[in-house]
Amino acid sequence: NLTISGELDAATLDISGAIDVAGTTNLDVVDIDGAVNIADNVTLSGSSAARYLFFNSGADAGVWQEGDFALRLGTKDSQRMKIDNEGNVAFGSGSPTTFHSSLTGVQIGGNGILQHESAAGAGKTFKIAQNVREEITSGDFTYISTDEASLIEMNAGGLVIKTAPSGTAGATATMTPRFTLLESGNV
Repeated sequence: NLTISGELDAATLDISGAIDVAGTTNLDVVDIDGAVNIADNVTLSGSSAARYLFFNSGADAGVWQEGDFALRLGTKDSQRMKIDNEGNVAFGSGSPTTFHSSLTGVQIGGNGILQHESAAGAGKTFKIAQNVREEITSGDFTYISTDEASLIEMNAGGLVIKTAPSGTAGATATMTPRFTLLESGNV
């Protein structure tokens, strides 16, 4: 055991093994001014369900994980991106939209969606949606917020553009095909 009273001032401090600072509630147990080079892994653990890694005391940027097992990235004290425990991603919104079980997706802002079937294959569908998503259980389209909706579906070399009139958030959206372009080039 090594006990240090007061400050330790050294140009180089080489520690092999773990540093365990116990018996204190001070959050600034180890305060390092200057560069820190870590040649291996950093593990954040403890009794709390949340883990935080902030730069400049959290005021500028950070990465954290809370009890829902989602990974969050933030700047200026605000969450900017979240990856949930299903692999869905949200940029600029609180939480990723929960997608149908066969889909993986990205939410951009309040109601922009990119989604694709989780399995690989040329016959799978890629969708770009505005204010509409596929319901998690039924696969029906539902409105994200109260407004109109639009959808572009790409599948097997073709493209379909669909729209829906204004509807209520959470209600089923009836997507009407407005333009279809087949893989052959026929409209």
